Amino acid sequence: MLSPDSIVVPKLVTRSYLTWMLGTAIALLGMSAYYAITDPANRWFAVGGAVLVVAFAVGLWKEQRWFDPVAGTVSWRRYGLRTVTVPLKDVTRAYIEVGGPNVGLVLRDARRSRRIVLLTLSIYVQASQPAEVLSPLAEALARHCRPKIVGGALIEIHAQVKHMARDGAPETSPLAARLPRSR
Repeated sequence: MLSPDSIVVPKLVTRSYLTWMLGTAIALLGMSAYYAITDPANRWFAVGGAVLVVAFAVGLWKEQRWFDPVAGTVSWRRYGLRTVTVPLKDVTRAYIEVGGPNVGLVLRDARRSRRIVLLTLSIYVQASQPAEVLSPLAEALARHCRPKIVGGALIEIHAQVKHMARDGAPETSPLAARLPRSR
């Protein structure tokens, strides 16, 4: 659960993204209803499709990430149910990775990799995590992880913190240089 020291990592989405997602969900539900009405044999398919669309939407809506700089943990919760917590002392590898329009910090422990999106530059979203989130994250990584594991990522996060603290645009940030310029 969230402790008083926890810092929630905001999602990097805008209203246009949410509008597209909602519109797509409504269209899929409408198509499922049409197939259920026009052909009774498709009713189970329509019901199953509607359940999947609703479950996916709830999963996106209820996803939450946070970290506790004092305890040295990073946590993820999906569907409002299952929480996965990774102690930073157990991280075996931390690096910056590009995935589509996102640049994220990947934290790998012995069992899994988890990602925190630091920057998103797409047609609909041009956003970076604010310096108020990045700075404590960098401090927690420096305090709780071994320097050899987090060194390069920490340098890049500090550069992003300085850029965002000066009210720099996400498009001109140090992490944006990692993204391809095909837009």
